[in-house]
Amino acid sequence: MQPMSESEMANNVNPNLIRDGIKSSYEYHQALVSLVSTSKQNFILMGELLYRLKSDDNYLDAVGEGIDTWIDYIKQPEIGLSIGEANRLVQIYEHFVERLGYRKEDIAEIPVKNLHYLLPIVKGMDDTEEVMELLNEALHLSQRDFKERVYEIKHEDEERTYSYIVMKKCDQTSTLSRVYDIDSYDIIEAFRGVIGDEQI
Repeated sequence: MQPMSESEMANNVNPNLIRDGIKSSYEYHQALVSLVSTSKQNFILMGELLYRLKSDDNYLDAVGEGIDTWIDYIKQPEIGLSIGEANRLVQIYEHFVERLGYRKEDIAEIPVKNLHYLLPIVKGMDDTEEVMELLNEALHLSQRDFKERVYEIKHEDEERTYSYIVMKKCDQTSTLSRVYDIDSYDIIEAFRGVIGDEQI
């Protein structure tokens, strides 16, 4: 049997085909990368479809009687999205594609979570070069790093404050749980002599 091409992997996503058609770890990796890319594109396409259905209440004509509100439409079992998820996808598509004019294919490369973090910031921006720079960061930074970057932009004049917690770990299950009877002050005092004050 010939190894599957990348396009075959993207088009043939049923579990049996993947299990039977792929023979090496590299091919599993390539199939996964292809599916992740396809799922990102699907999120943007879903955003477009939801946007078109929500516009002018087009969803009312889509399925017939019994669907009276946007929430009713989204809550249908075959849609399977929360209202928050649906509205986020609509906003991402509407803002980046319809308003700012970016290509769907380019926006689909960026993780949806990063686009969601970015949305409130770019809504107030007129500088397309700055928006492009932020989109580039959204594409290349991890979700955690990009969330930190967005926080820095929103709160650039504020000094960060921190709370400290103690966790305990079960040796048998590796489960972590918080120890509640120790507060930040106790932790700071306990470590003050061990590490420098500037690290606390």
